[in-house]
Amino acid sequence: MPDTTFDPVERLARHHRLQSAMELVLGKLRRDPKTVTTEDVRSLTDNAEEADTSTAEVIAAVADVVARNKEEQAVLGNEASCSINLSKVVEDLLAAVNTLPGEVNTDILKTTQSIVSSE
Repeated sequence: MPDTTFDPVERLARHHRLQSAMELVLGKLRRDPKTVTTEDVRSLTDNAEEADTSTAEVIAAVADVVARNKEEQAVLGNEASCSINLSKVVEDLLAAVNTLPGEVNTDILKTTQSIVSSE
């Protein structure tokens, strides 16, 4: 957090910037918490007073939301790549059946079925 300043005009301006940043973050949390970003956390941090522990707790909670959003995005990214791989398996099976139908035996079909069923 920035150093505390004793200039009343600067403190008032910082307070207004903090209030605006808080209102923005609160709106995002109400509408869609996934839209809260590290830039929002930075904006809160840059305008908070060092000695303001209540604001520090709010900033920590907002940072936690951002961290969870990033974790969730990583998990969703992994799930998307799994579905792409599953799609590829099905496409490969179809190509094998179309190209060499006599070579596709029950073992290949059972293996493909178990892969598709597990996903």
